[in-house]
Amino acid sequence: MTTALLASGNPTYRSGSTSSPIPTASGGILLLPKGYSWSNAKLKTSLLINTSSSPEGWEVTTHLQPDIPEYGLGNSEQEAVRDLLTSLSEYLESLEERQHKLGPPAMEDLESLRSLILLNPTD
Repeated sequence: MTTALLASGNPTYRSGSTSSPIPTASGGILLLPKGYSWSNAKLKTSLLINTSSSPEGWEVTTHLQPDIPEYGLGNSEQEAVRDLLTSLSEYLESLEERQHKLGPPAMEDLESLRSLILLNPTD
């Protein structure tokens, strides 16, 4: 299994103090670093994601607590990562819009996502 760091959309393999591109033939684990940003959001903390490929494309998942069943799909690993992050940020936006109506499980999801994602960062 490959462990990688995804920064600026380019997965890299970390071994000691050196970095090199990772093979993306079968998948592995990617570490998205704190500050990683996309469209309208940014990570407040690093995030581990699992990647896997098949003849149909790439799938990425994460193991957030509580269990938030979001995933990303794409023709490339990077496309699937963007899809996952977009899905998580859209879910956070949806929960925030309905915050006053949420039950305990959805409130747990909201708090978990708020600790992970900063929406509309200004920096």
